[in-house]
Amino acid sequence: MSWITKPLSRNVLFAALAITYGVASAQSVPTETQLNDIKAAIQKSDQQAVSAENATKAAAAGRDQKFTELKAKKLKTPEERAILRAARAERKALAVAESAPEVRAARDQARQAKMAQLATSSAAKAAHGQAEAAIQNAAKLSKELADVNKPNPARGADFTPQNVTPLLQRIDTWTKRLAAIKTQNDLAGPKLAQLDQGLTELKNYMERVDNAMLGVQRAGVQTPANKEAEALYLRAGDLFNGLQGEMDRIEKLYPTAGPVQAVFAKFKA
Repeated sequence: MSWITKPLSRNVLFAALAITYGVASAQSVPTETQLNDIKAAIQKSDQQAVSAENATKAAAAGRDQKFTELKAKKLKTPEERAILRAARAERKALAVAESAPEVRAARDQARQAKMAQLATSSAAKAAHGQAEAAIQNAAKLSKELADVNKPNPARGADFTPQNVTPLLQRIDTWTKRLAAIKTQNDLAGPKLAQLDQGLTELKNYMERVDNAMLGVQRAGVQTPANKEAEALYLRAGDLFNGLQGEMDRIEKLYPTAGPVQAVFAKFKA
């Protein structure tokens, strides 16, 4: 039903947007500075893990290179031969140690810890991305709300006397037409279809004017034309009451509900 028949809240749209923004902004979203700290911590953790792994590989490569050089070298002195024997003994001791159950268990634990660290890092990066997206979304909502709240007379450009006056005329015309209906025969045959079409057109025009008035609310400012149209629009309530009274009178001409009541109900819906 038209705004003519019920009080008008001038903040309907703004309240809805505020509720929407409030729900969005109520989410726990870290600040940009906090996000940068989180990102730096993730990068530092990844770098430390890479450095530790590289150091372990470098130590193993150094031992292998030293042993290879000793084997390729022609050993002349007892000292050089002793060094080679010590290197062989070290490699053998490492091999024996590697085969020990406790060492294998320790290496399994190390691999699991590495996998857990990779999973934690991936999860942290994903959470960081979600938080960053949340900040961007909150900023977008804030901008949209600011744009809506910014006064813009163009939004109310259609609510003018030129658009409201025809509404008053149409309501008055149909009130007089209904007043001329005295018996059931006055709505017989094609006359009922004409009534249905006419009231449908009137309802559509009323909705257009209502939407134009909502545009003034969204505009956040009233132009002189808007104020003049609003003064005219206040008269529509009294005119509509007269139209409603004629509908009620005509419905009483029919002992049972039928097509006429259906036409009126569609108009009032």
